[in-house]
Amino acid sequence: MKPAQAVTNRNLVLTGFMGTGKTTIGKMLASELGWPFVDSDAVIVHRFGPVEEIFDAHGEDHFRSLEREVAKELAETTGHVIATGGALVLDPQSAAVLNATGRTFCLVARPETIFKRLGGEAGQKRPLLAGPDPEGRIRQLLESRSAGYGAFPQFSTETSTMANVARELASLVSTEPEYMIGPNGGSWWVGAGVMGAAAQLSGCDGPVVAVVSESSRRYGPVTGATKIFEVGGPKPLDSLRRELDQCEEGTAVVVVGGSQAMSLGVLAAESVGLQTVLCPAGVDAVDDAIELGAATAPGHSVVIDLATLQSGNPAWVEPLPELWANLSTKLAELAS
Repeated sequence: MKPAQAVTNRNLVLTGFMGTGKTTIGKMLASELGWPFVDSDAVIVHRFGPVEEIFDAHGEDHFRSLEREVAKELAETTGHVIATGGALVLDPQSAAVLNATGRTFCLVARPETIFKRLGGEAGQKRPLLAGPDPEGRIRQLLESRSAGYGAFPQFSTETSTMANVARELASLVSTEPEYMIGPNGGSWWVGAGVMGAAAQLSGCDGPVVAVVSESSRRYGPVTGATKIFEVGGPKPLDSLRRELDQCEEGTAVVVVGGSQAMSLGVLAAESVGLQTVLCPAGVDAVDDAIELGAATAPGHSVVIDLATLQSGNPAWVEPLPELWANLSTKLAELAS
């Protein structure tokens, strides 16, 4: 697979809480791109009946199992715009399969906005919002899901029309990730929703495993890895080396985290002859990843997914195009 195809052939997945505009924007985006549109909840309703009836008859766990089946099926397609149920990508298994072949973006809005879009008190018939205080329940659910949603690049639907958000997303996904050669021969990539393509961007078409730190483990499924190893314990390097030594030849090791996690990942992977791709989690980790990639021979690939640099708070989401431009400038300065 060519590096450009690693991104351009991928599905575009929209996630986010109910009422953030996934279906509306998804249909507009599909029209902009000329791609088919699929709504995972609509697939479930078509096959198994209304969501409310599934919850009532079988419970939430059964509904989540149906979501996993649909996620696996949708991940086998290419060139589709996929709107997911609000909690689908919060399931690590579903997130991993969708990101193995797609780029996921999260739509966000404030609780009071979501409450109004869902019809206020009169419109609350959704199973997860049942009870005397649906707006309070929205706030509670958003808080519990903030870390999971924060693993993906975010677009606020608060300050722009749905049509404008769709156009911005279409423009973003139609643009290739920024690319440059690092000072020691490594490939540097910057993009949005590209962590799942990190290995392919770096020229590896084999299996993918992820190495994450405790603070960055939420990004593990976003890499599309078949296995995820968390760095920790009294002898993290030795245990990680043993784990990676069991991987088949040609496996790519995508390391997501700060300086310590990336250093351990590089050392362990190099010791067993596996290729390493560094995905820094956080602004400070960007400098660490670039310095590490430049200091090793041959230079390691560095893939920066802008999701790792955004806030998970909808009120503080920096617009992706601006964040991309700012980071691209910084990388160019570091490379010079």
